[in-house]
Amino acid sequence: MDKRHVSISYLADVDTLFVHFEAKAGYYDAMPDNDRVQARYDADGRVIGFMVEGLRDVQGWLDVELSDVVVHAGFPAQ
Repeated sequence: MDKRHVSISYLADVDTLFVHFEAKAGYYDAMPDNDRVQARYDADGRVIGFMVEGLRDVQGWLDVELSDVVVHAGFPAQ
């Protein structure tokens, strides 16, 4: 079984959970189907983490589908 390092941080003052799959530069972009979650992408458009805002208000499970994006000149295609 392959092992994967995951970094997790919760900032209570802004009620936000950060989960990073890779420790590298990236940017956040809102998810079209969930206004609480933003995916974190690297320069190639690969998902390298995500953040969840307003975590205190979440009741039960929060299901989100993360997928890579098409990148053009270092920015996601619109």
